[in-house]
Amino acid sequence: MSKSYATILQKLCHDYMAHKLSFEDYRRKRKTLLLKVDEQFNGHSEQDAGELTSPGLTSGDFGLASFEPGRREK
Repeated sequence: MSKSYATILQKLCHDYMAHKLSFEDYRRKRKTLLLKVDEQFNGHSEQDAGELTSPGLTSGDFGLASFEPGRREK
């Protein structure tokens, strides 16, 4: 019988809250499950995780400079 990821995660959370799992076991199993979800839906594997970085954005990228006192947008 196939279970949905939501059902598996819900059971994992219930097992942790019922003290059937240690915090470390809960986090390890949750990480494994979330990596599988990411791989299935986004095509990212655990090997790709090391290559993912957050983009370096400056405040100018968000238009925050226009909120500086005495500065007007062109």
